[in-house]
Amino acid sequence: KKKKKMVKLVLGTTSKWRRKLFHQHFPEYIEQTILEAPDIDEKAIRHEKAEELVKLIANAKADALINRLDHTEPSLIICMDQVVICEGNIREKPSNKEEAIQFLNSYRNGSYAECVNGIVVHNTKTNQRITVVDSARVHWNYFPDEVIESLVTEGEIFSSAGGFMVEHETFSKYIKTINGSIESIQGLPVTSLRQLIHQSKQIENLINPHHDHQHQHQHQH
Repeated sequence: KKKKKMVKLVLGTTSKWRRKLFHQHFPEYIEQTILEAPDIDEKAIRHEKAEELVKLIANAKADALINRLDHTEPSLIICMDQVVICEGNIREKPSNKEEAIQFLNSYRNGSYAECVNGIVVHNTKTNQRITVVDSARVHWNYFPDEVIESLVTEGEIFSSAGGFMVEHETFSKYIKTINGSIESIQGLPVTSLRQLIHQSKQIENLINPHHDHQHQHQHQH
């Protein structure tokens, strides 16, 4: 039985949550996936629109990896970014304890969190890149002070956009409603990513060899 040559996947993330989710939802790619930290200064990239900001950051992560990786072997570079919109403001990772408490207070008092994800898949063989935005929304019921104290003391929320993690058992029982997928809230929109990987793998079969189609961007809102 002839084995099809496996395409290498480069998952550009430092997030242990994204890595865990990827392993959970894409077991078929584990053997051919390498993990790389893009190491970019995200704070240097600014935009007032969340959808544009996550696309800019995810693209910058992909660019950083393209410049660094050895291109002898064709690969799909996968990069993501997430921000949260709440009360009309963009929220990234909380920068200190006070900000984390402020974020959590707003959630328990009825403000929803809109999680906006930018996903980029870049095919190094064809030099084609697909970018999409995937969003989901979460509402909470009221939760007591001790939940806030416990989350802030434990500290894991400081590595998460918006200062919360829906998978956290202390916190998950207070979720009221989720619009969209829970994976989009967790920062790895599985359905969108699966479609992008599939599309990127098909791209080289679709390109007319007599034309050079570089950097075709497909934006989807």
